[in-house]
Amino acid sequence: MVKQEVLAALDAARGRYISGQELAAQLDVSRTAVWKAVAALRRDGIPIKAVTNRGYTLAQSVDVLNAAAVAAQLDEATVKALQIEVVDRLPGTNAALRSRADAGAREGLVLIAQAQSAGRGRGGHSFYSPPGGLYMSILLRPEIGARQAVGLTAMAAVAAARAAERLCGVPITIKWVNDLWKNGKKVCGILTEAALDLESGMLDYAVLGLGFNVVAPADGWPEDLRDVAGALYDGSPAPGARAALAAAFLNAFWPLYRAGPRSGYLDEYRRRQALTGQRVLVTPRRGTPRAAQVQGIDDECKLVVRFDGESRPAALNSGEVRVRLLSKRGVIRMTKSSENVRRMVLCAMFTALVAVCSQIAVPMPWGVPINLALFAVYMAGTMLGPVWGTASQVVFIALAAIGVPVLANFQGGPSAIFGKTGGYAIGYILTALLTALLTKALGRKFWSLCVAMVVGCAACYVLGTIWFMILTGADLVSALGWCVLPYLPGDAVKIVLAAVLTMQLDKRLKGSLV
Repeated sequence: MVKQEVLAALDAARGRYISGQELAAQLDVSRTAVWKAVAALRRDGIPIKAVTNRGYTLAQSVDVLNAAAVAAQLDEATVKALQIEVVDRLPGTNAALRSRADAGAREGLVLIAQAQSAGRGRGGHSFYSPPGGLYMSILLRPEIGARQAVGLTAMAAVAAARAAERLCGVPITIKWVNDLWKNGKKVCGILTEAALDLESGMLDYAVLGLGFNVVAPADGWPEDLRDVAGALYDGSPAPGARAALAAAFLNAFWPLYRAGPRSGYLDEYRRRQALTGQRVLVTPRRGTPRAAQVQGIDDECKLVVRFDGESRPAALNSGEVRVRLLSKRGVIRMTKSSENVRRMVLCAMFTALVAVCSQIAVPMPWGVPINLALFAVYMAGTMLGPVWGTASQVVFIALAAIGVPVLANFQGGPSAIFGKTGGYAIGYILTALLTALLTKALGRKFWSLCVAMVVGCAACYVLGTIWFMILTGADLVSALGWCVLPYLPGDAVKIVLAAVLTMQLDKRLKGSLV
């Protein structure tokens, strides 16, 4: 336990030195205990640097993924129930854990690998498992029958979605029965395998396996996965992200597992479904594929659909069918080029939205009308992200600069964009960028959206006010009185409305548009 606590303390102080005496006082142990813990961590492969008269430190770049790093972040009840083992590479964590289960291993054994050479998914299909991902299996011995085993997969999907959202700050949906999606691409697969006691009809054990795509492979996705696979992090995650993800999943899953149906996991599983209301192609193991409309999930985690031409719904068992999304014209296959076209169309739409909103001025009791341009800029940032949200405003300013009358009161041209108030319009670019970046960093909750928009608005005002003062020679107090202070009440209203609308759109669109 001291070893885990020392690692957690070093991880919290990452990038700076912390002395042995400070560690001992912080953890209420002896200096000798700290020294022994550091030595044990080094034997585990954790590169801890020690400097005389300064103490110990973990480098910023160290990705801490070992049993101690995971266990140090577990809740008290969870860490007591589980036994964590981490290895560099295995053919597959599920296969290795099944062997351990057959040999009598107790419930709660968790096996984590940093890569798999022969990972498997549903139906015996291979599961691409390169270094940089998180591949883990947990041994369970529940007192349930075979029909209830699918509930374990649903519990795991809910727990994994919670963990991924908490750490990545983006909405995660579930594609029945065992895939997690981020922005329409698979970022996690779940495979539950079980051994059945034929005499009692009860499970002898179940092995629950998860594979997370934490980051994209350094050499890219294989050709057959490029259009369907995604990663939890768009860039490089913070050091220790995989250990944090493993711990977050276990902390979320174990209470659900112990509570069983009483946990209410099925309601959340239903809410997160990406297929509900969608048209799908259902392919049975034997038979002809058929199109259907998804109506929801029943109490046995079966997919309820209404096949074309039939009046009664049908409940599908996950082990008997494969399900793919359909568009009105057939199976959705979003290629890289079509995705870029879609993003460019959305960029153009939000450019047009800002142009339209620039002409809308709502009268207010305090005398200064609310112009809705910034409202549209906030929405561009939250819904399109840093790249395309910013691009939409660059296009807007470019159109204004060449004479298109997109600014307020149908103004346009160099004199308008480069005039004394042009800095506020050019500031739209900063507003969209900062709103998008902070939304991505802080998450898509009401308070974090408001903070992101406030910062974006402030950046616009700073640029515009400096611009105004340079061109007019006005002092700061005069510039603020003319160009900023009268508009703040309206800005507050716009920020609240934009945050509320973003959250409502998130519920329907499962996050940002791109």
